[in-house]
Amino acid sequence: MRKRTELDEARPEVVEDYPNQHPELIACSLLNHGAKPPSSRMLKMCLLSPATLEVMLNSFQVVPAIEEWLQDVPDELLKEHKPLFDSVWRMIGQPRKLQHLCRCSLRRHLGARCHSAVNKLDIPCTLREYLLLRINGEIH
Repeated sequence: MRKRTELDEARPEVVEDYPNQHPELIACSLLNHGAKPPSSRMLKMCLLSPATLEVMLNSFQVVPAIEEWLQDVPDELLKEHKPLFDSVWRMIGQPRKLQHLCRCSLRRHLGARCHSAVNKLDIPCTLREYLLLRINGEIH
């Protein structure tokens, strides 16, 4: 059985009960400060917050099999966040891009220092944001 992570222990109801409190920013911050990606079961709790789902999925090296859960997404959300959900459907069971795998490898190597170390790198701002799981409406 997989060990529970910080994000598994976080109160998943926050995503459902307080979507206007930006749970995606909390998840992103936890991940950028060394939290391990959550279990795939936790993703189901993120379905009503597409931005949170995006952050979580972009922390995985492989998109888990979540087809069953995606069918529970309300039609209104599917339409509003079509590029994100289309990219999720495309990536299920598919290899991630080399660019994404490099991001995962670098983030894993930096661990809890990820946020501070990436901000010190002499790299373009867009690359820095990519490494820190910037929300852009789709997964890679």
